[in-house]
Amino acid sequence: MLFITIREKNIEDVILDSGQPKGGTVSESVMNFGIKIAPHTALKRIALLESPDFHWDNNLLQIFAYLQTTFSLPLESRLFPSKSDALAWLSA
Repeated sequence: MLFITIREKNIEDVILDSGQPKGGTVSESVMNFGIKIAPHTALKRIALLESPDFHWDNNLLQIFAYLQTTFSLPLESRLFPSKSDALAWLSA
């Protein structure tokens, strides 16, 4: 429901913290929902905080890249080791 909140509140920048992923994957239903909603948001930048699971982080970055290229969105996403680094990027 993250994309609905982003759309309803007209959010442009977001920090995502996956915490401690348990080796899961992003489900197809979540992907399809994001694909439907993302093009209709004001979202411009996603700062992803590094998790202990490199594969999880990489999967999320690939999803963001897919959304950007498929829908020609002005979307930029980056991976950060800390919240302070992410905030500095979003504040620049």
